[in-house]
Amino acid sequence: MQNLISREPFRQPPPELLNLIFERTIPPLSLLEPTLCAASSSTWCQVFKQKQALISVCKAWYDVGIPFLYEHIQIVFMRQLLLLLRTLGSVETDFKRFVTSIKFCCMIPTSYAGKFEKKLKLLFSLCPNVTCLSYLSSCPLPSWSCLRVLPVHITHLNLDYGVSYKALMDTLKIASPYLVSLSFDNPDPPCCIITESYDHVFQLPNLETLLCALPGDRLPMGVDLSQWNMPRIKRLTLHCYGFAEKQVITICRMHGAGLKFLNIVPFCGGFHNLGRVLDLCPALEHIVIHPETKTSFSLGHQYVKWVDIWEPKTYEKTSRAKKWNSLCENFTKGNFPLLQGVRKLSAPLSHLINLPTIFPPGEVLTPVDSYSYNFLGLNIRHDVGKIHGECSRRPVAGYEDEGSIDHEDNTDDDDEWRWGSHPLPRSDTSHLIDWEVSSDEDAVVTMEAKMVGENSN
Repeated sequence: MQNLISREPFRQPPPELLNLIFERTIPPLSLLEPTLCAASSSTWCQVFKQKQALISVCKAWYDVGIPFLYEHIQIVFMRQLLLLLRTLGSVETDFKRFVTSIKFCCMIPTSYAGKFEKKLKLLFSLCPNVTCLSYLSSCPLPSWSCLRVLPVHITHLNLDYGVSYKALMDTLKIASPYLVSLSFDNPDPPCCIITESYDHVFQLPNLETLLCALPGDRLPMGVDLSQWNMPRIKRLTLHCYGFAEKQVITICRMHGAGLKFLNIVPFCGGFHNLGRVLDLCPALEHIVIHPETKTSFSLGHQYVKWVDIWEPKTYEKTSRAKKWNSLCENFTKGNFPLLQGVRKLSAPLSHLINLPTIFPPGEVLTPVDSYSYNFLGLNIRHDVGKIHGECSRRPVAGYEDEGSIDHEDNTDDDDEWRWGSHPLPRSDTSHLIDWEVSSDEDAVVTMEAKMVGENSN
């Protein structure tokens, strides 16, 4: 008893324990809003401020929290890229080894394409552990050459509709041998390219996950997935912007043999051939059903174990309740002999298209296994047979609501709402991690001059 009294009081958890605590405190990137990332009320911005607060507590928290701050980089304005390069290139820090994913949500002017390519190349050279690149800006990528500098260690690629048909085709020529995960919109090919001889055949020997948007059977296919060679494809998500029955069946006929997961997000008019699709995917284990899915006969599959069913939105519940309940009645042991569980997914979470894989269906089999994410406007609970909650975008107390995204040339005070500052306790390198808010114009000019010099060489 005397020995216990004489011990020093508890001062700080060990780094390993702190790391586990932070992992369970910071929401995973997959649950954060991919859009509105610069808005002060967005979940992404609030999580970023949370990370800044964690590393500002003390030196021990700073050491554990810095990898979380730099793990996922998101560029909203081009000025941030310049300051980030200065920070990562400093000999006084080693933050670059923490970076694993980079996301661009900014406008890149056409006249800036050449410089952007140089900066992107430098960024990749500084960050050898980057495996994921995302271009999710609604503004068009100025030139496909911006992406021709992709290194071989980029295995996860996410491209939104801002990437043109030609840029997508030329990028896949370079990156296809190395990709494990690919997500892209399916842009309509311009007429000038339709008349050209363009090779649509791609070899993707390592691709396991694919998310693609389909324009509909009445529109040009753009990217023809039936011409691709994907021997390892296991997870497929198809987002239909029109009636795409023929396109979906063609894709499943070519690539359905090895699929384990299938999510067909139908057009508002519905999807009628689910039974046919199930027949084309004999190894399927996990399927996702949407309220728009329609079937006039009983569904069945020999190996499906898990079924996720999205609930109708509130304004649809009355009109679609009967059809939706009829659809749910298909998923029984009689029709699916290996069925282990059916989950209902709450409609307010429908913008999280990857929700069924973010929360694996086998995680919660008893009430004891239930868990939830509760962070500011993000409230998601995983119970037996259901995932429910909401992602509120309403402003939260303590965070200003500017109502719109300001221009890039704002002052530091205006930038404060967007990124904030994160002082480093008891350290000499605090100025080097402030790449998000620094207004050191001399540093920007110096970096620009350096880039221009490299271009001229």
